[in-house]
Amino acid sequence: MTTQGQQVPLALWVVDAEGHFVGAAPEPESATAIVRLARRVASTGGVQTEDLQLAAAENGTLRAIRLLARPATGGAVAVVSLALDGLREAERAATVALRESEERFREMTSAIEHLFWLSNPEGTEALYVSPAYEKIWGRSCESVYRNAESFVDAIHEDDRARIVSRLPLQREGTYDEEYRIRRPDGTIAWIRSRAFPIRDADGQVVRVAGIAMDITAQRHLEEQLAQAQRMESVGRLAGGIAHDFNNLLTVILGIVEMLSLGVPTGATLEADLDAIKEAAERAASLTSQLLMFARRQAVTPAQLDVTHVARQMERLLHRVLGEHIELRTALAAEACTVIADRAQLEQVLVNLVINARDAMPAGGHLSIETRNVRVGFADSERAFRRAEVEPGEYVLLAVSDSGVGIASDALPHVFEPFFTTKAQGQGTGLGLATCYGIVQRAGGVILVDTEVGAGTTFSILLPRMTESAEPVSKRVNARGGIGTETLLFVEDDPGVRRIGVQILAEQSYRIRVAANGAEALQAVASDPDPVHLLVTDVVMPGMSGTELAHKLREHWPALPILYISGYTEDAMVAPNALAPRTAFLRKPYKREALLEKIRDLLDAS
Repeated sequence: MTTQGQQVPLALWVVDAEGHFVGAAPEPESATAIVRLARRVASTGGVQTEDLQLAAAENGTLRAIRLLARPATGGAVAVVSLALDGLREAERAATVALRESEERFREMTSAIEHLFWLSNPEGTEALYVSPAYEKIWGRSCESVYRNAESFVDAIHEDDRARIVSRLPLQREGTYDEEYRIRRPDGTIAWIRSRAFPIRDADGQVVRVAGIAMDITAQRHLEEQLAQAQRMESVGRLAGGIAHDFNNLLTVILGIVEMLSLGVPTGATLEADLDAIKEAAERAASLTSQLLMFARRQAVTPAQLDVTHVARQMERLLHRVLGEHIELRTALAAEACTVIADRAQLEQVLVNLVINARDAMPAGGHLSIETRNVRVGFADSERAFRRAEVEPGEYVLLAVSDSGVGIASDALPHVFEPFFTTKAQGQGTGLGLATCYGIVQRAGGVILVDTEVGAGTTFSILLPRMTESAEPVSKRVNARGGIGTETLLFVEDDPGVRRIGVQILAEQSYRIRVAANGAEALQAVASDPDPVHLLVTDVVMPGMSGTELAHKLREHWPALPILYISGYTEDAMVAPNALAPRTAFLRKPYKREALLEKIRDLLDAS
């Protein structure tokens, strides 16, 4: 009994080398085909088949048979006929199912963005490569079909030997590697590739399957995170150094100012003291930039002349640019006054100059321009008639270079954090993003005009102050005594403590002095007379200035407090977050600034 689809033998014939039947002969209608098939076997060897349709003798209907011939002994050929009734229907169904399965497989692998591949166990023949190979590798799938090992040529030369040595692990199921490839256009991509063996029923490896994915974006994010962590470490170190250096500068400036009080105008010593003071102030500007880098500096907006700031930074910018780039300036003669944080404005200028320098590796020229501009008026400059610029009066700070320019596809992303067009390791992608944030917080806008091969101009427009600002505090008598109140002065640095006490004592204040929070509380407990003002450093060992202030206000809720620090990590002492009857003074401070802050707090109380 047979089932549908089984090949049923009908008859067996033997044809000798002369083409004659040995034994029984077939029906005449199939004899010619059998002899023809036997001769083909005799001439070519191997197994040969041929399908026939014959008429049934009893009813004349057609029946399908398959002739199968193979060599026999003595040069003869054995031919057997097999019934195909039912087999062809099964073959057609199997062929359709196979075609549909292959189509679904192709659709699935084509839609997957990762590469899927199959190879023989030795890896010398590619059985299947998904279309993602062409997108990721930049090479045709046909190239792999022609030579399965051609993908090795695309592996980065620094990774190639390692990957080749580990390819045998694909047959063991432990292959999981990351490496770089170089595309035909020269770009580098990071790849993660995994492979595992496919075994038959006997456990033999019959093929190897693998998947590979492009992890370039992930690797870039990891590198940016590592870079950010390194920057954070450097920032902490820079912040600590700047804090200590600010204490030294506070002492230097304080002593110079105290000495200057007793020096006659025009004396030689006065010029020397002025030189020391100028050097100390320049050093303070450098530490201010370090603290800005470390993000540990309180933002203190003030009335600034942008032209004055740019002019004072020229010497620093010359060092930033190097000798191969010419610095040109076109600074306004009139006042270009804005309200901004000086340190942040300096950081914006430095970042833009560094960015321009990197765009001119072979040299060139950089221009810095300042002037007052009007937007939205009849005489407005056409260059600034843009939707993002509100009508009004602005101060322009423009930085232009003769560098490579910015490509049109990169231009919309230049202010995005971590976006950079520089080579790997040459930029963090934070410089322009920082500039954008600072300008936005100052109420301004930053515009970009660029042309590939012809350079770039960054134009910063900050709201202009059209009238002089009223002084925020009264001036103090530089030599006279104006204070009668009791002040508690807390500072852990001995030099800063000594000069601070000396400045206040000369103003006739009564001073209680402490080196830390514990000493301050002890001084208050031992003297029943009230304290009218607390002057305290913020960052001190044991107890911070803010903690000390909270404890003292438990006894004197209205106690005015002046926080002093080279930097601040506590948002409670940020100028925009200060509680009532509190103020903040940044180190290094000048004598006059200290006295003004104290007098303002006392008078307001």
